Amino acid sequence: MAPADDDRLAGLALEELDSTSPRARAAYAILIVSVFLAFRVAFLFIREPFFDDLFTIWIARQELPDLIAALRLDSGPPLYYVVMHFVSGLFPSGEPAVEVVRYARWFSLAMSLLALIIFLLWARRIGRHRYLAALLLALFPPLILYSTEARAYLLCGIFVGVTVVALHGWIRTGKMSALIIATLAASLASYSHYYGVVILPLPFVASLFGDRGLRLRGFIASTAAALLFLPGYYLSTVQPTEATRWMAAIDRNAVGVIFSAARQLGFGADYPAALLEPAPLALQILSVLVVFAATGAGLRRSRDVRFFAAMTLVPVFSLAVIAQVRDAVYFPVRFESVLSVPFALMLACSIAALSRRMRLATLTVIVALSISVTWMSLMAQLRAGPSPTRTVAAAARGSLGNDAVFIASGSAWLELVSQTDSTWAPQILSFPSEQSLHPGWRSIATKEELDAERSGRLASLPHDLIFVGESFSGEFRSLTEACASRPLYRSGPTVMVLLACEPPADQF
Repeated sequence: MAPADDDRLAGLALEELDSTSPRARAAYAILIVSVFLAFRVAFLFIREPFFDDLFTIWIARQELPDLIAALRLDSGPPLYYVVMHFVSGLFPSGEPAVEVVRYARWFSLAMSLLALIIFLLWARRIGRHRYLAALLLALFPPLILYSTEARAYLLCGIFVGVTVVALHGWIRTGKMSALIIATLAASLASYSHYYGVVILPLPFVASLFGDRGLRLRGFIASTAAALLFLPGYYLSTVQPTEATRWMAAIDRNAVGVIFSAARQLGFGADYPAALLEPAPLALQILSVLVVFAATGAGLRRSRDVRFFAAMTLVPVFSLAVIAQVRDAVYFPVRFESVLSVPFALMLACSIAALSRRMRLATLTVIVALSISVTWMSLMAQLRAGPSPTRTVAAAARGSLGNDAVFIASGSAWLELVSQTDSTWAPQILSFPSEQSLHPGWRSIATKEELDAERSGRLASLPHDLIFVGESFSGEFRSLTEACASRPLYRSGPTVMVLLACEPPADQF
């Protein structure tokens, strides 16, 4: 279909919602922003800080050299943490990290709202499709979640969105400035999260939708974006494989990644329960059918649909290739949120190609799906409350003073540290000791390694220790084998136990 046909479809896209009147467009933009804020503000007040949020604040509060050193022992590129390092100076000082998370989440919301407003103002060459795409972004459950979390996925998704919109402008106008913006944004997406690496081919893919003379420029742009990311690639090679070992349990090969994308790029999916409430199977099927039906119709009629479909699917297939080469790759709501802009543009242009009755029906289903999933997720978070580990850490803060000496394992170490502030700052040790070097993932040590470290450390530790961790953990078993124990507090599998430890006999 010729570009002129796309312009005609753009004029029809929102004929019942939008008009040539600037006042009508402003009213619709206000409606979108209102919907955008309503869901997200509810998440901000209801959802407890997630463990990953705490890790963000822990690493962002370090000095820059220590921040980079910490990432060498964990996973992920540095850009978001560096941004949060400087932004954290805007938050109240002296507060525990578990409270600072809430400020960081408000910053994420402000950043996502600013990105939405820029999108509505900047992406004029997309036409009125951008209003419908903005509405879909406001309703998209994965983006609702990550617009309210102190994590890197939103920043990565913003750069992906800038890349795609700039490439669309480049194909339409041929302006080199748009291609340069897209190249830099693609590289910055990779520095925000490693998921961004899969969009590096997009400048070349976009060039296939333009004149043949653009092919070489697109190839050079993709190559330049990849070369700019070489320091980030080097960092990924020195980070320990243990940091991502948990992904092996997902067992997603190439087929699994594509299947997950087909199921989860929609408004009702089998989301991880810790993040969003999994939609009932009937809603999952309905979501898939709506997306496939609308996109299938649009692919036949609109060149813009084909362009944005390529911008959405090429990263998915790139991730599938990586999954086939490696043992496993994780395709959760995180990746959907990163691809939210090209996905929303693809779906918006597809809906615009439908008849007026079908547009209304499709939008009704999408709105109903989004409200259902978001409401179920909010209610599930309201019922869930704080995690057992946070409950025990809060109890420790409330009942024990600064003279207590804690030894914690797994996520409990970071939870305890996140409770400390200028008034409550007891000594908090990690067991094994390496847990405090990379608290973003659980240290995996054998019983022999734990027992050897325990024997070496007990001689230098106080007689009385407070252990906080899971009762089924190897750390708990190792310590209670050598120390008399008395339970102090328990929530689910997480316990707080008083340990009376005698030094090893060979220390006398």
